[in-house]
Amino acid sequence: GKGNVMTIYELIQANLPLMRLMHRNGVSGSYVQYLPIYEDYKRLVADGNKVRWVAQHIADKYGYTERYVRLIVKMMEENVR
Repeated sequence: GKGNVMTIYELIQANLPLMRLMHRNGVSGSYVQYLPIYEDYKRLVADGNKVRWVAQHIADKYGYTERYVRLIVKMMEENVR
């Protein structure tokens, strides 16, 4: 048998309220890739670095543009409805 293997259907069903909330807010599961970027950003700003420097530093570190880093930050800080 399959043992304790979960199907995609079962995964969605088990997390339905969360999945609906994410869908309603246009949040893709693939956004998990942005968590380290946002966490680095918040930490470096909290350490007293200038926002412009932080965005550029993170862009260089992760291979994104500064503009894209700012978009990621803006997205992560949007309120959930």
